[in-house]
Amino acid sequence: MVVTMLGMHRLVVPAALGTALLLSGCSGGSGVALAVLKGLVTDGNGAALAGATIRSGTASGNSGADGRYTLSVSPGANLKVTASRPGRVATFHVVSVAAGQTVPVDFALNPVGQSTALTSLLNTPAVATEPRGAEVHLAANTLVDSNGAAVDSATVAVTTALPSDAKFGASFPGLFVGNKAGADADIESFGFVNIDITSNAGLACNLKPGATADIAIPVAPGADPGTPTIDLWSLDETTGKWSFVVAATRDATGSPTVYRATVTHFSTYNLDSPISQALSFTVTVTDSGGTPLSGAFVAAKSIDQNNGAVWQGYGNTANNGTVFFPSVPAGQVSITALYPPGMVGNAYQYNLNGNAATATIVVYPTVQQTFQVAYLNNGVQTPLPGVMAAVATSLDTVSSPVYARGVTDQNGLVTLTIQDGVPPYQISASTTVGGQSLSINGSYNSIAGLPAVWVLQ
Repeated sequence: MVVTMLGMHRLVVPAALGTALLLSGCSGGSGVALAVLKGLVTDGNGAALAGATIRSGTASGNSGADGRYTLSVSPGANLKVTASRPGRVATFHVVSVAAGQTVPVDFALNPVGQSTALTSLLNTPAVATEPRGAEVHLAANTLVDSNGAAVDSATVAVTTALPSDAKFGASFPGLFVGNKAGADADIESFGFVNIDITSNAGLACNLKPGATADIAIPVAPGADPGTPTIDLWSLDETTGKWSFVVAATRDATGSPTVYRATVTHFSTYNLDSPISQALSFTVTVTDSGGTPLSGAFVAAKSIDQNNGAVWQGYGNTANNGTVFFPSVPAGQVSITALYPPGMVGNAYQYNLNGNAATATIVVYPTVQQTFQVAYLNNGVQTPLPGVMAAVATSLDTVSSPVYARGVTDQNGLVTLTIQDGVPPYQISASTTVGGQSLSINGSYNSIAGLPAVWVLQ
């Protein structure tokens, strides 16, 4: 079964990673070379999200109108990088970056889920739910605020994320690593729930010492472990790892199916299990001449072929041009490689040998080019703001193309980062003006041959 899934497939990189531009490092006043984080912030459906705050240590920045950000940081291992925005569930990733390296870190900020105002909590049990099936059951007199005072009225916000969501991996907080009985293990996720409780005075709330609550986390039909129990994990906000809490119990009496557990505090909870059919995975990054490249950044994601659970991981190539992932689910894998200055690889083939897989990714230079998207308004060429413009390369697969893409600004302009030397280049854009559908599609043999102005008709 593994051979069927992993036999010489040509796979595609997530577009947000595939279009990231590598920049050379810069230096601060101390003379220490910095690293650069660069990426895209979207909502849960993949639309660009402006005004998000990105932080790592003392460095901070904001996403622009196109959802993109650039942040210079001190290099190091296991850097915590957070993204937040009012009305959205904050998330963070943990990455390692070297001096002078640029690393793509993308985020998806889900809207805060259903909020339920609860009263008489000192004397009455209460339940908060949300449309996707998550539940929080509170016993009477169990909540306290951040000052330790008992809480009688509060708002409970419950937000669920499932592997079937368009940007599940980008919204997933922390690492795909769980700690159980003092040992770390690679894990794959069936979904997570964020539970946030605020008193009427605006203070964060949690369970008082010795109190418990019951929670339920839904699973999606395409990502359901199907087992009587599954491990429930709580997010460690400091390390980004997940701490084992208890075995959650399956309840399929309603729709959707949920897993239920009793907890002693509120945080982000995750239904995870050790990878069911693990492969070791070695990725080699080379230039177009076949020379292995040290210091390339590699991002990998896999959807388990058996149960739909999701795993993802990051790494940097060693002196021999390889990076090793010890435990990856056998399934649908996507991967990207970035190498400074400005080289990107965003598709690959790989070979399976027993329980080990290997892949070689070729990186190509990238070029930034600005285009204008317009239409003819009574014969006058008029810019079109807010239009998604895309350039696809020959490295695309049939099922899921890789695009360099972006949204036009108020002047109809968009700057795209495109791989050089991999023609043909296919352009596309579409919108509706005055109830009329307009679009453009075309294929060109070089970046230089791409039209500067795309006139939609």
